[in-house]
Amino acid sequence: ALEAAAKPHPAGILPESSANPRYLGCHDGLYLLFESPGQLLILDMHAASERIRYEEILAQLRARRVLSQGLLLPLELEAAHPEWEAFLPELALLGFDAVLQNGRLTVRAVPAVLGNRPPEPVLDELFGAFSAGRTARETTLPLQERLAATMACHSALRKNDPITPAMAMELFFTLQNTPSGG
Repeated sequence: ALEAAAKPHPAGILPESSANPRYLGCHDGLYLLFESPGQLLILDMHAASERIRYEEILAQLRARRVLSQGLLLPLELEAAHPEWEAFLPELALLGFDAVLQNGRLTVRAVPAVLGNRPPEPVLDELFGAFSAGRTARETTLPLQERLAATMACHSALRKNDPITPAMAMELFFTLQNTPSGG
């Protein structure tokens, strides 16, 4: 997620001189620019945010302590997949409060990490991950890791999301202290 423009470094490895960077600004609504002695560092804010969220969500899943946020109005979805019934316990572990009735999935709470992002795309991807996990537990990534990746992608910062200098610096230092991130 971090790249040094002056001297390329292997992905995810920050040069030691980047310990005290100065934030310069955001380019193209996605790339955060930092200056460190003799270097220009470029951070893809979506990739960095996704990596940080992934580690946080995975830790929550493993500790079984995912936070939920209730919806003011329940979200009702046509249950395109009647098999959802079998996955309701897994949804609950991820922070969803959902019930299946009369061919409709009613969602009363969503994982807090989603913020104000719409839950429908996440639910579609989760259904695919659940289904794959049911039939192929030996896939390359264990189910928890695939679910964390899905939720991290949908809850990460996106291109043109507003970001302040303080947020940019926090992202930089949090990524630096994230396993395999800094």
